[in-house]
Amino acid sequence: MKTKDVLLKIVTPIIATIVLVVVGIVIFYPEQKESTLEINSQGMTLQINEEDTLAFNVSNPYAVVTFDIEDESIVSSSGFTIKGLKAGATTIDLTAKYKDLVATCKCEITVVSDSTETPDSESGNDDQSSDETTENPSETEDPNTTTDPETPTTPDSPTDNETSNLITFEITNQDGCEIESNNITVLTGKSCYFKLSSSEFENWEECTFETESDITISALSIGLISWKLIANESGIVNIIYQNTIIGTINIIAI
Repeated sequence: MKTKDVLLKIVTPIIATIVLVVVGIVIFYPEQKESTLEINSQGMTLQINEEDTLAFNVSNPYAVVTFDIEDESIVSSSGFTIKGLKAGATTIDLTAKYKDLVATCKCEITVVSDSTETPDSESGNDDQSSDETTENPSETEDPNTTTDPETPTTPDSPTDNETSNLITFEITNQDGCEIESNNITVLTGKSCYFKLSSSEFENWEECTFETESDITISALSIGLISWKLIANESGIVNIIYQNTIIGTINIIAI
């Protein structure tokens, strides 16, 4: 009996220590995986009245990203779309937050004046229609000449007759993508994450994606307006809402 009591006194502390170590690993090890958060962004150069999407990379796709413009007289923002207002330079301060983690970075913005627009403004209208304006100086025809070259500027639209269904939306890089307008560039076979937003549309969680290429887009379990993208080849992805194409995305796999 004495031997059994001695063994219990020795074995019991050992078992208790092992249990505490296992509980500590289960509780604290996941936090170690989330101990860092990083965000970075490259500088941008815009012309006056030019718009472009603010591009950045964040290490955690579930992080919430916000930003502040130091000088709003130089650039303005609509969502993550930045527009040049006047020539100059300013800084955008980006902040990423996930749980108790916070990361920041700066994006230098330079706005330049387009020298090619100066003679246009002095002549009154487009250079391409200068011969026609000498024959017919009526200013009512000038807007018609400017709308024609703008109509083909939707390369991500599958057909011309579907352009009426498109809404204006923005693609924001969450991780692993390079985004320019509606074009997403991604490494072949590698996953990346992106987010969609629009001032015209809110029901993104009810949308589906259709493509004839080897491209997979799946919604994340957290944040229904964020998606995971894997592309084994380039192609066009249609955004479908209630059996209607409301937008398209060009996927470029490199």
